Amino acid sequence: MLVFLTFAVLLIWFLVRRLGFVRVGAIHTAIYWTARSWAWNYPLTSACPDLWYTGDPNDRQLFLREKTRLIRIWTFLRPFFASRGYDLFLNKQPNNIFGLLLPVSPRGCQNPGHPFAQNHYRHDDDAAFSFFAPRVWPARDSQGREIMIKAVSGRKPPRELCALRKLNSPTLRQHPMNHTIPLIDVLVFKEEMFAVMPRWGSALCGAFSTVGEIVRYGQAFFEVVHFLHAHRIAHGDISGQNLVMDVVPPEGPDPYYYGGLRDANRKYALIDFETTLIAADDEDIDSAYRRDLHDLARTLEPTLRCAEDMLPGLVSLLDDMKMLNSPLTASVALARYQDICKDLPAAILNSPVQAVSFMNGKFSYRHSDPVILSSML
Repeated sequence: MLVFLTFAVLLIWFLVRRLGFVRVGAIHTAIYWTARSWAWNYPLTSACPDLWYTGDPNDRQLFLREKTRLIRIWTFLRPFFASRGYDLFLNKQPNNIFGLLLPVSPRGCQNPGHPFAQNHYRHDDDAAFSFFAPRVWPARDSQGREIMIKAVSGRKPPRELCALRKLNSPTLRQHPMNHTIPLIDVLVFKEEMFAVMPRWGSALCGAFSTVGEIVRYGQAFFEVVHFLHAHRIAHGDISGQNLVMDVVPPEGPDPYYYGGLRDANRKYALIDFETTLIAADDEDIDSAYRRDLHDLARTLEPTLRCAEDMLPGLVSLLDDMKMLNSPLTASVALARYQDICKDLPAAILNSPVQAVSFMNGKFSYRHSDPVILSSML
């Protein structure tokens, strides 16, 4: 017995002093992760202050090296997430760092219910995810529902985690204008923290077939920016890649290929709070608010202007929002948008939209009718 205890003490000393003891869970779990860290040559250490730094994209050699390192971190952590019920997607072409990430575990039902997204996958290849954001990795939970895991610790966060926790507090989560991505879970591995959120699809993928669909899309994002500002939060990075909706269509030849995705029950949300500012009561962040309105107008304009003939005053509102020195506030912008859209008769709301985008002063038009996904299932 004494020999065994002596051996155990010496083993723990060796793990702590020589291998860098990894304090995760119970002692047997910590020993496993200490040994795994040693075997993998400590992938969670980096010479850069930010573990999730991707390198300068203009320096291809550095960029490729950092991308390889980041993929290795996620692969190293796969058993940790599995122990919490989340099965990470895998790159099934390990020699290709640009290979798509694909699910391993079986998918659940097509429509798992809020907060998870409806999916229209024909097969698992339709769930493929491109690893372009180093902090984000897709997974499926134990019921086959798709989620995104995002690293929210490091040099810039945890401001993102602070924002997510505030926006998902019981009071704010229930607010009808809180169109931000729901927070499902927060995981901690050593000093690293990870936010678990449902995987939603891009709000820009899928045709807008009617004026009503465009109106509802705009309404959601005018509301959420007003909601954020009313609670002294500036998003800081409103762009097309940060607008999502609770449906994931399969990949199409172009973003407007599929239709039938935007009925009155469709939910939209704002994601990515890495650059968010949460102001104290006496702090002035009006310039950040104005930047949000400017970015919102720039982001929504390509779609909203496709219905401009039916929405008098819309172009003037967008132009005012794009002026960085404008005294316009989010609450006034929302009120003006609601005034433009109020009392629209059903004939206008249901009228078809011919243009698919407005860019550089010109409209683009679809060349054929969208494929309605509901007819494929």
